[in-house]
Amino acid sequence: MARRASIKASASAPWREDAMECVRVLRAGGIVACATDTIWGLACRADDPKALARLATIKNRPEGKPFLLLLAQPNDAAKYAKDIAEAAWDLMEVPEADDRPMTVVLPRAKTDQLHPAVIGPEGTVAVRAVLNDYLQFIIRGVGAPLASTSPNRSDDPTPKGFRQIDKNVLAEVDYVGRWARDGKWPQTSNIVGIDEFGRIDILRP
Repeated sequence: MARRASIKASASAPWREDAMECVRVLRAGGIVACATDTIWGLACRADDPKALARLATIKNRPEGKPFLLLLAQPNDAAKYAKDIAEAAWDLMEVPEADDRPMTVVLPRAKTDQLHPAVIGPEGTVAVRAVLNDYLQFIIRGVGAPLASTSPNRSDDPTPKGFRQIDKNVLAEVDYVGRWARDGKWPQTSNIVGIDEFGRIDILRP
């Protein structure tokens, strides 16, 4: 799979219409359920307070537990975090298609650039530069990173594919994606914390 979606390629992509509808809903402040580069997820604009509050309600999210920030490319991390160690850039690089995606918890979020819903209690921010063209297209079309979470209530098991998602959860979002309902990306990401000195803490192997 290509690591970057070109305009020419996306114009004929089979997921284009579905991705464009996700963009329309997200730009309008809505919430979508869609395929990601790992498991299916719920997402909204990371810069929309009302959408973030709705997402927390749908998820039944405990207060103080931040959402993941999905980025179209690794370089975007510099807009939302400071004091990023050199080793963190290597971890954030978009992997090849056969590699497991990596979520990186950076130590110092730029609090003036991010809503508190995506900032951890200790000022951290969890980011992932996404692997697939579909999600890259959506993020670029929205013009902002996405706040994302698994498509289940906080106390329920994480669905591994579209067919396992609780229909009551899907009924509360504004759009349910049609692309990759066959569970093309059935695994979660690795999660690694890294501090400003480059020290690594493996949070989820």
